[in-house]
Amino acid sequence: MEYITSWERAGGLKCAREMSQDLLANRFVGIDKKILERVGQLSIDQLHNLPGAIYDFTSIEDLQHWLIAMKYVRKWERNKGLEIVQRQLIKRLGNESINYGIICKLYRLEPSEVDDLTEALLDFQDVEDLEYWLSQSRIVYRD
Repeated sequence: MEYITSWERAGGLKCAREMSQDLLANRFVGIDKKILERVGQLSIDQLHNLPGAIYDFTSIEDLQHWLIAMKYVRKWERNKGLEIVQRQLIKRLGNESINYGIICKLYRLEPSEVDDLTEALLDFQDVEDLEYWLSQSRIVYRD
């Protein structure tokens, strides 16, 4: 199995975002930059689905409806992943170790970061390992 670094993953995500935005700019000449910014917020999986969906869009409104649907899918993906992470953390570190502050930090993570955390938690020995991992996450301090 090939190992992909976080740098490579970030580069792939950036490339997928730029390509999707270019495709849409060519498909819908004069598209609002705010719509393209929303496309830039999609997850890597959603970006991979976008080129196929573009062929079904007959108007910018179709794209906007698709983006709204993807917003709800992304929230569901993140929350589903967080439920699994929470159960695993409680199982591994104990219920008393997972305080409200940690839970709040977990809910600020993006779906891709939740995926990274599911892999990292296998190496956690105690709650300090989790807190250190969270302190290294770029998203924790975003308001």
